[in-house]
Amino acid sequence: MSDTVQLFLSGQVLPGFAPGEVAIALARLLKISETQAQAMLAGQETLIKRSLPLAQLAQYQQTLARLGAGTRVQGPDAPTQPAIEPAPAELKPASMLDSADAAQFSVPTEARMVAESATPAKVPQPEQRHWYTDSEPAHNPAPFGWDYTGRLNRLRYMAYGLLAMLPIFALVLLVSLSVSLGAVAAAWVIGLVGGAASVWLLLRVLVLRLHDLGLSGHWLWLLVLLGLLMAVPLPGMKMAVNILISLLSLLLCLWPGQARENEHGAPNGPNHGWIIAGAVLYALLSLATLLAEQPEEAEASSVKAPGRLQAPLQIETSPDPVKQEALVRAAIDKAAKEQGVELDEVAREAAVQAYLRELQP
Repeated sequence: MSDTVQLFLSGQVLPGFAPGEVAIALARLLKISETQAQAMLAGQETLIKRSLPLAQLAQYQQTLARLGAGTRVQGPDAPTQPAIEPAPAELKPASMLDSADAAQFSVPTEARMVAESATPAKVPQPEQRHWYTDSEPAHNPAPFGWDYTGRLNRLRYMAYGLLAMLPIFALVLLVSLSVSLGAVAAAWVIGLVGGAASVWLLLRVLVLRLHDLGLSGHWLWLLVLLGLLMAVPLPGMKMAVNILISLLSLLLCLWPGQARENEHGAPNGPNHGWIIAGAVLYALLSLATLLAEQPEEAEASSVKAPGRLQAPLQIETSPDPVKQEALVRAAIDKAAKEQGVELDEVAREAAVQAYLRELQP
């Protein structure tokens, strides 16, 4: 008794599924054109697996049922009825096999298709491998692109973000070279066009990461709000906004995405070596940048106290010279009181001028 069967597409779309969406999902699964997939759903049976082991039959039927495609099995002791229909509310047509399972499907040339525009489906050939794809499944977005569809998991977000920064470095070099050669107009054009493209790529990475969390890309408008808050002339506002941005960036790197398919697509495939290496490098560069940051305007600045004041003074900075002098005087008086140091008017004035010189940009 044979332990293999033949698996056919029945040519029918299961109830509750849209034929167009089923055709798109089937084309992705079998790596054929949408025209061929539509012909396979035109009512005629199509042989898609000639010798399918019985142990794998249930997996194939469930996968095709999730797509919305009906099946029929032919062979000894094999059920001949179509696959059990899943509940459409719980399963979406965009579900698909991973690359290992999809590779097991083959569509023989003798497949019976009746659509005039269709051509016999061919056995899918292995896709050309690129350094950035490594034969990944179709639901892994390319590192560089202009569309905002798809999802990025945590490691891919960091690796793709690092790659998206590379054009910025190239742009800086080109602009600097153009200016040094006297081509100022060319530098402006390169800067504007290249800058817009770089911003688009960086925003794309952020949007795809939000998609993985089940969020809309419209949440990026929060960046505009944070930028406006940084312009508010309140003490500590800039520091608070910077801390909030750092926390949000950390969440994007650490918060796991949705494990199941959502409205933005299926989860990413396995993370390959270059993805992991890029994510580690991104994390190291981010840590180095954080450690190298210096306090800026409206942040507490540590100034070493000369004279009899031993402890360093914490002095806030201000773009207003009059306000800055008042802040320095208040910090000196506070430190002198805490340390029990009495400063005469001459020493106090000398200390004020010394601190003002230290704080000058």
